[in-house]
Amino acid sequence: MVEVTLALGLVTFCLIAIFSLLPVGLNSAKSSAEEAGAAALIAQIASEIRSASTNTAGQFVTTGPAPLTWNYGSSVVLTNRLSLSGTPGGMMERYASRVEIIAPANALSSGTALISLAWPAAGPVAWNSSQTNWTGAQGALSTRILFIARP
Repeated sequence: MVEVTLALGLVTFCLIAIFSLLPVGLNSAKSSAEEAGAAALIAQIASEIRSASTNTAGQFVTTGPAPLTWNYGSSVVLTNRLSLSGTPGGMMERYASRVEIIAPANALSSGTALISLAWPAAGPVAWNSSQTNWTGAQGALSTRILFIARP
């Protein structure tokens, strides 16, 4: 009888330990999914910037769900709330985004872009310009790319 009681106590202790780790694992999985989605979205935006083409007015234009337009030597900042597919607005907003493009001065130079996403989109998420980071976000991901605009 004593052995059975000890065995039940040991099993109970192990089960409590396992179940106490469950919320930690779920939060970790959710955070990982958000970061993977943000990385994919950043890659999509970077690809759109690198493949921008000129329109009839001589401006560079991206063709994605959140189009950007810029001229040689200009600077443009676009802030938006995006879904996982990169579509702005709507009920499925997951990320707050900020894309800052410093365009090349001419056809022979390169430009840079800072692409930054924070999650969740709802709530007090805001870009802090003085520190160049997000405030009020549960997580954030940023990258800076170099690109050559194609006429």
